[in-house]
Amino acid sequence: WVLAALEGASGSQPDGGADNREFAMDWIGRPTCETLNTAEECIDELCTQDRGPHRDLPSPNLDTKELLEYFETEFGFDERDTVAIMGAHTLGKLYPENSGYDGLNGWLGNTRQLENGYYEDLVGGAAATDAVEELMKGSGWEMAFVNNENFTTPNRWQWERGTNPNHFVMVNSDMAIVRNLTGQIEASGEVNSCQFRCNRPNPSNCPRPACPYAPETIFIAAEYKFDNALWLEEFELAFKLMVETGPFDTSQPCAEPPCVLQSLTTRKN
Repeated sequence: WVLAALEGASGSQPDGGADNREFAMDWIGRPTCETLNTAEECIDELCTQDRGPHRDLPSPNLDTKELLEYFETEFGFDERDTVAIMGAHTLGKLYPENSGYDGLNGWLGNTRQLENGYYEDLVGGAAATDAVEELMKGSGWEMAFVNNENFTTPNRWQWERGTNPNHFVMVNSDMAIVRNLTGQIEASGEVNSCQFRCNRPNPSNCPRPACPYAPETIFIAAEYKFDNALWLEEFELAFKLMVETGPFDTSQPCAEPPCVLQSLTTRKN
């Protein structure tokens, strides 16, 4: 699975892209799913080649603080690692029958291309050094309700731009890298006390105030918007840190890949 993920990242970059990177596999020797058949790892049933051990997935309704805490706790990420890894949402689609979210065009349309367009949709301005007021002028995202009465998934609130069915989607945890939604997210996932941005010349004429910016992360997202090579470099570092996290000793760099992982006596996650 790790090799497939790394190959997928390498192969999904634009053909002939000047910033393209090779996501090489530095470490081998992770245990297979079948070797983790313990009550701690495989909670509901035995692990198999296509069913890995249990892991708690992060909520799609995290605010900035919660998002940073999750990735720090699970993978030892700092703010830059977290903002970088979220850019993986440039890939993929959202199906209501799976997650409850309705996003067949994905987060930004090019569902099979790995590049920094994710940040272009979240951050405004003409340069990473612009004032935060300009950086907050991203795309016109609006909250939309997804009724999943025909599925077994819960109803959802998501951020959309564009006209159905050709709309693009973000969830609250995406917005958390540019907006501080602490105290703004209802139990249902709806954000109704503020909006992503106010497009009117006089902000006082907007029905709701603009959501405050996330000071810990919005400036990092702005850097990535204007520098695809920087994002790819730091995404690769974060991605490899993620897949190498576990009961292994990677304290010393791998001099001549691939290197074999050595087990530790204490789990990291």
